[in-house]
Amino acid sequence: MTQFESLANELLADFFEYLDAVYLLHAFDGLNSRFNTILYRHVRAYHLDLRRISRQNFDIFCQQRLLSIADRIVSLHLADHDETPGLPNLFLYDIFTVSRIINLRSLSLHDINFVHFVRVLEELHLDHIIYLYIRASFNIGEQRHYAYRLINNIWKLPKLTHFKFDTYQSLYGNG
Repeated sequence: MTQFESLANELLADFFEYLDAVYLLHAFDGLNSRFNTILYRHVRAYHLDLRRISRQNFDIFCQQRLLSIADRIVSLHLADHDETPGLPNLFLYDIFTVSRIINLRSLSLHDINFVHFVRVLEELHLDHIIYLYIRASFNIGEQRHYAYRLINNIWKLPKLTHFKFDTYQSLYGNG
């Protein structure tokens, strides 16, 4: 650790920007005042991957760290599958924090049902979105009118250049 700690703050900040925010903050937050300063003042971009997080770690992360980095989250991965059931809804529940995620450039939604899909698109600031990936567990035919309107709104996003939309039939009929 001594060699790692001898690196310049700018280099550490650049390095930290390549790591997932959950693991990064779990490992370095509270270690010492220098790392806290780098994490909360010098890191300009956070990548947040919530696809495999446990409910306990999710709760801790949201309560203790999310608000501090919300305005610097540039990529977000959400999933609603066996390992993280209902997580998109839990994530969006804290509207105060979610409304501060204003610099999102990449959004990936995995195994998401139609209701969560709609909430994510309505609650998150998507003005800076460049990349949008949706893997959804609903039949677009069943929600055809509303889905077409949502997809048209997606294509109106000013900076969107990449959009991938995969659907599949859920075995559990949650769509």
